[in-house]
Amino acid sequence: MSYNGYENYETWNVCLWIANDEGLYNLSMSCANYDEFVGTMRELDSLETPDHVAWNDSNLDIDEIEAACFAEDAEDDEVEEDDAAVA
Repeated sequence: MSYNGYENYETWNVCLWIANDEGLYNLSMSCANYDEFVGTMRELDSLETPDHVAWNDSNLDIDEIEAACFAEDAEDDEVEEDDAAVA
């Protein structure tokens, strides 16, 4: 059973917060993937969304979160920008 087009409530909730909270969105844009995002959130002592869904909840569909919230070529964009600055 899906939840608002996502695999489940937990996946939807995490995507909702990342996409709609400016600070979380900006942080996600600086991370290469969801695993890096979760690591950064742990460093900031944030273990869950404001709705109490753990960032590492076992029900999360990580592939769906990465597709919805993380650019596939985030690291490539940074390299291209650095190369352009040198040229």
